[in-house]
Amino acid sequence: MESEFHQFISLPTEIRLKIWKYALRPSNASRPGVHFFSVTNFKEDGDELANLRVQCDLGSRCKRNHGETYYLAAPKFGVSHSWTNNNPSSYLWDFGMWSACNESRKIIEDRYKMEYWAAKLLEDSKGEHSSDPDVDACVPFIFPRRDEDWRFSIRPNRDLLCIQPLNPLTIGYYRKDIFLTEDICMVNLDTGLHGIKNMAFEYDSSWCDDLMVVSCPQDFRAYFEEKSSRGLFIRYILESKAWGYRDDPIWLIDYGLKRDPLKRGLGKDRPRSPWREHMTFYANDRKFVEVDKRSKKEYDSTKKWSALDFLAELDDMLGGVEPEHMLRHYEEKFSSADFCELCEDGEMMGFRYRVSSDVRILACEENE
Repeated sequence: MESEFHQFISLPTEIRLKIWKYALRPSNASRPGVHFFSVTNFKEDGDELANLRVQCDLGSRCKRNHGETYYLAAPKFGVSHSWTNNNPSSYLWDFGMWSACNESRKIIEDRYKMEYWAAKLLEDSKGEHSSDPDVDACVPFIFPRRDEDWRFSIRPNRDLLCIQPLNPLTIGYYRKDIFLTEDICMVNLDTGLHGIKNMAFEYDSSWCDDLMVVSCPQDFRAYFEEKSSRGLFIRYILESKAWGYRDDPIWLIDYGLKRDPLKRGLGKDRPRSPWREHMTFYANDRKFVEVDKRSKKEYDSTKKWSALDFLAELDDMLGGVEPEHMLRHYEEKFSSADFCELCEDGEMMGFRYRVSSDVRILACEENE
């Protein structure tokens, strides 16, 4: 059977347009996408990913001084970074639509309202603070190529965005009074990646190694300063909570969690939360399904420690200390060098903060 249809151009225009529309990635509020990017500190990482970086579609028109340190680049699924090799990201689905022909390009531009959102984001970039983005807001990125630029259509208030640090030693190391991701641009500098509703990290079972209960907030310094993927995650979650700039959950992807077919349905009779359904994010050939304490009985871990175990260990390690209190010790902002009013008053023993209340877990499954 022929794998190509050579008479496509001879079809009536209305038929061709319908075909192009059916070729678009399924995208609506009930089917959020998944996007993977590497993050590189080009000042310290060198030019390893120089040819695989993406840039804001607004380019020099944007009034924000972003991109001075960090860049988003092609993810890594295998031995090397690549936009296409084993990349499950939703943005890959539509790559061909941008360059196939004028008809396909017009269809995809209309779907994502690229001109509208580019104009709105440009206007937002001129102000001190951006307006709250619509759930359908679309952030346009481009990957410059010799023949035709590739374009990325990401909905920051709906889709899941997972970042892979090229080198954890150079990404997001804590600097006082500067947010972790202030320079990773999602158009607006004042939000940066903070503007992503569903931010994700890839969990590794080694994160549970060497976790020890801290006897006081000062003991947490080693973990907060740890130059590793685990340290990056810990800094991000604690800064987000301490400074109050993030109300949305942070996600951990645990590839070791696998649903056991024999246990499927064990959670059917479990109590349901009346206010929230479990989230599912859809990549090209797989989906990322939320797993929590209620549904974990349907899953087994192929690793020694699951992400659920890690969150439980992290809660025990922190001992309920509030992130703001912990960072207060880190910055040594006391009335005297050896005195903390909160510790002295025993306030840290009041409400017990739990990291697990701000972090949710995703398992990776094949699309049905």
